[in-house]
Parts: sequence; structure tokens; C-alpha cells
Amino acid sequence: MRQMYGALHAATSDAERARVFTLLSAAHVTAERLCRHFGFTSLAPSVLDRLEWAAAGADDPLYAAQAKIKRA
Repeated sequence: MRQMYGALHAATSDAERARVFTLLSAAHVTAERLCRHFGFTSLAPSVLDRLEWAAAGADDPLYAAQAKIKRA
């Protein structure tokens, strides 16, 4: 995930940024799922905050919807 944040800062075009945001969204969905699976439920809301932030710039609009569903 750290390298994805680095790639986001190094991206030169909007298409590159959108692709990195999509990858970050997928990573945050997985991180949230793992937090809940292993009992770290106190960490899940902060992961969801980051998911909502990344989903706003992602190519796939379904990540924004998935973030809202997971929050509910």
C-alpha cells in the first residue's frame, strides 16, 4: 500500500492517478475485510475512511458504493 501511495504522487496523468486510486480502493477493501475477519473491528472505520477517499478518484464507481455499504 505504501508503494501505491508513492505511485499516486508520482503519477503524471489523470488516467494514471485513476488507475492507482482503483488499486488503492481494492487494497482498502481487502484490508477492511481482514480487519473484521481477525477481530480488529476498531481499525475498520479508519480503513473505510481511506476507502471512501480512494474510491472518489477510482475508475470504478462501484468502490464508492461498496464503501457506503460496508459503512452501513
